[in-house]
Amino acid sequence: MDRVHYALDKIVYPVNKIRVNLVYNTPKSIEPLETELHDLASRKAHLRVIKVPNSTSKADNLNYWLSLNIRSDVVAIYDADHYTHPYGPRWAVERLMQNGTIDVVQGRCVIFNTKSWLASIIAVEFDKIYAVSHIGRARLTNFGLFTGSNGYWRTNLLRDLKMDGTVLTEDIDSSFRALAIGRNIVHDLNVVSYELAPTDIPAMWKQRLRWAQGWAQVSKPFKQLQRAMTDD
Repeated sequence: MDRVHYALDKIVYPVNKIRVNLVYNTPKSIEPLETELHDLASRKAHLRVIKVPNSTSKADNLNYWLSLNIRSDVVAIYDADHYTHPYGPRWAVERLMQNGTIDVVQGRCVIFNTKSWLASIIAVEFDKIYAVSHIGRARLTNFGLFTGSNGYWRTNLLRDLKMDGTVLTEDIDSSFRALAIGRNIVHDLNVVSYELAPTDIPAMWKQRLRWAQGWAQVSKPFKQLQRAMTDD
């Protein structure tokens, strides 16, 4: 609930030009939270709360939402634990407006729960990944990646591609499919969002195992694409 209030109150963007969409699934009722969310949406015109029927994944939620009449030119995707920088959406949208050849802007994700020793180590890792690895790879190979959260898509492209719920890393899969049709994904260090890191080894192991399996799963079909882009 605090993330919803943050998005409504702290993001610096014209209220008549932004809509906060909370799209979720749950196997059972999560009261009183659901009632509180719908009550808040009835009071805030730019908040939309959508419970997706028969959904078991983030991909299902996004695909359902994309099937609705959303009437937006740009879609920003955040996981539920994120706090975007108040000016992050403005900077990302300005980047898209200034350069019509850009189709996706991927921002920088920063870990904020650094009181845990494990999370503090992951925070350093994330700084390396987003500030060095992604930027460096993009400079060398001329392509970026959508990494699952804090990414801004042109709505028509995302609606055409959708998310593949059969793969473990639907974000990387959608990136490769966008690149395969010649679309342009860029990384922007100014577009910052803050997220939580795992605080114990079992949680981190589960996260990294899913990432590793997901990368292996989507890399094989796009092996020739990766080789061609690297060679270029």
